[in-house]
Amino acid sequence: MKKILTYLFIFSIAVFGCQSKEKKVTLILGAYTIPKEVYQEKIIPAFQKYWYEKTGQHVEFEESYIASGSQSRAIAAGFEADIAALSLEQDINRLKDAGLITSNWKNHQYHGFVTRSVVVIVFRPGNPKNIKDWEDLTREDIIVLYPNPETSGGARWDVSAIYGAGLKLSEIKSGMPDKDYAKQLLKSIQRHVKVMNKSGRASMINFDENKIGDALVTYETDVILRKKKGREVEYIIPEATILIENPIAILDKNVEKHQNRAVAEAFVQFVLSKESQRAFAEYGFRPVDKEIAAEFTQPYPQPEYLFDINYLGGWETVDKTIFGADGVWTQIVEEIAQSPGIPGVPGAVARRIDFYWGEAKKDETGKYIGRYVTIKGQGFKEHQRVIITVMGDKYNDVVGADGTFSESPDLIIPPEKKITVDVDGTTGSDKCPGTDKQLIK
Repeated sequence: MKKILTYLFIFSIAVFGCQSKEKKVTLILGAYTIPKEVYQEKIIPAFQKYWYEKTGQHVEFEESYIASGSQSRAIAAGFEADIAALSLEQDINRLKDAGLITSNWKNHQYHGFVTRSVVVIVFRPGNPKNIKDWEDLTREDIIVLYPNPETSGGARWDVSAIYGAGLKLSEIKSGMPDKDYAKQLLKSIQRHVKVMNKSGRASMINFDENKIGDALVTYETDVILRKKKGREVEYIIPEATILIENPIAILDKNVEKHQNRAVAEAFVQFVLSKESQRAFAEYGFRPVDKEIAAEFTQPYPQPEYLFDINYLGGWETVDKTIFGADGVWTQIVEEIAQSPGIPGVPGAVARRIDFYWGEAKKDETGKYIGRYVTIKGQGFKEHQRVIITVMGDKYNDVVGADGTFSESPDLIIPPEKKITVDVDGTTGSDKCPGTDKQLIK
């Protein structure tokens, strides 16, 4: 009996010893677009080094960076991310409601948030249109860009910043927030939005590289990162703007399935460490760590009338009163769709829907499995809301002031699969190429 117990003891040491000495562990990170560079260039390499030195394990990261709302919906639909680093709290709450988060994701010293920023206005070098504050974006000679709140968490911050600034500025003038003034300010700016891209990063590329528009409403972070890369971008921080707070959370259901909770929890703690907070600050984010924030006061001045989402009632209220079916922004989009166009914006063209197929995608065996598609429309009514259904999934978009829209569904279309979309009576259809050969553009 003694021998049997000895053998069992040795066997259990061997089994558990092997598990503890697994040489590789994988973490899947689902994030929004703006922090891509700091994660890839600084934080992930530093964490891999830290974890190897601590445990002897190599951490491999699988990463996805898309618009926050799209990322949240993709995770809820089955993308098995272990960690979600998103733009706004409600995108995390969607995952909690889906049953993927079962613990208290706000249970750390910064209440679930990992970085901060503010909403700013970007303009052309030298500020040729003399843009100084929100009111300047209402002028007839200004064309504005910001992304689509239906897909982008950044856009929800942008719209909330404008509406909240209207409330704050009217409160300063009259002693009481004026909802009518705030709505009119947002409406006057929305009328001049020419393109509403899927993400904040896409809007920045359109403005900075494609030279579209006179002003861009976006994260302070993305502008500082562009300047860091040598791009000629200038901006102002409006006197009244919103404090952006970006959350991070572990997807409990997924880490339990992947059996990697220890490394997932360690990564979340690592992004809150002084080393990571300093890296975030170097890449344009305002740190949540007060000591690190004190090291970076010069590039991050405090706006005079800074407010946070609680000034607007919190995200649950904002989702209803601004972005809901009867919300302010929804009303504005519908009202603008019925109003005359903007001087200087291209006139109507024949309606059409086009399909642009991406690179061939293959599975782990090398088998061709299909392609992503971008669906573009032109000649539609400016600011009209459109719903595009692709293989049963619905995607919301808003037609820009130039009468165009662009939607890139987050799914691979199988070879030879025909897709048909109908937008306000205009129908377009196309079939995914049956070959994996490069397409002639």
